[in-house]
Amino acid sequence: MGNFLSQFNELISKDVDSKVPDVQLDFEDSSMSDEDLESYSNVLNMLEPTAELLEMLRTYEGCGEYIRQ
Repeated sequence: MGNFLSQFNELISKDVDSKVPDVQLDFEDSSMSDEDLESYSNVLNMLEPTAELLEMLRTYEGCGEYIRQ
């Protein structure tokens, strides 16, 4: 997405008065191709173990008291 929007930088830098074109993105009616679905599933499976780690970080109380002892 950032790469797509960076293409408009040239338009802006050449002519200060030029306007960036209005780009319509429709995320509500989008659908995944089989290849997209496979990639999504792979990423989801890779991220699954991180849920436990994130919960441990959220509930971490620190070790200050332990260090002081």
